[in-house]
Amino acid sequence: MPSLTRSGKEIAAEFGAASTSFIAAVEAFPEDRWHETCPDEGWSYAVTAHHVASGFEVASGFVQAVAAGEVLPELTWDDVNAQNAAHAMRMARVTKSEVLAALRELRALAIAAVSPLTREQLGRRGNPIPLFGGQSLMATEIADMLLVKHPAMHTTGMNAVAFRSRLQP
Repeated sequence: MPSLTRSGKEIAAEFGAASTSFIAAVEAFPEDRWHETCPDEGWSYAVTAHHVASGFEVASGFVQAVAAGEVLPELTWDDVNAQNAAHAMRMARVTKSEVLAALRELRALAIAAVSPLTREQLGRRGNPIPLFGGQSLMATEIADMLLVKHPAMHTTGMNAVAFRSRLQP
């Protein structure tokens, strides 16, 4: 469980490091393999990378809302899966340059959103929602799960595509 002693600046630094590593992997990925499917996600590398970018905005919004004492929407996994499927369809032809621009822009916005939050704000608990198993999570826990760790959650499938691209001419 994340420590309550983490500040917004500390979380932003952790997220900054994780997102920088993720962006570097996307930059290095060959453009001619951009639309190959990631086995874990069932989406192309392009869509998966854009999904991570768009998650920066959603996650930082959740963190800010809980830190401000606002009520989170009653999201379920079915809601998230439907949103992800719609996103995958909309982004089916997204280019590498568009994804990299989104990653950089939304990374900067997320860092700016989280950095000024105090330990007290980050220690606030949100309302229990089905997406979090009906649990009431602290803003810091949401930041850790949805900002800091989310890019790594998709790295395995993306790495499988990258590995295949090095093996196949």
